[in-house]
Amino acid sequence: MAKSSLGLYGRDFKRENEPMSTDPIKSPCKRLCAVDGRMGFCRGCGRTLKEIGGWSQYSHEERDVIMDELAGRFAEAGLVAPE
Repeated sequence: MAKSSLGLYGRDFKRENEPMSTDPIKSPCKRLCAVDGRMGFCRGCGRTLKEIGGWSQYSHEERDVIMDELAGRFAEAGLVAPE
């Protein structure tokens, strides 16, 4: 049985036969780590615990998708993302 190429949130990110990247890993981390259990994400960067824990395993494309969603998470919670 072939492994699924579905990535985070069911998005299709191809991983098979991709060469290992030596590019640095982008991160939204602000070093203000405080995961708010009520909101479900970190008040510093906006990522969920699952996203934080799996960050190094995500492809660059998956990280970009998540990073594009972070401002919206803060806005939906009535917060402004830290600079």
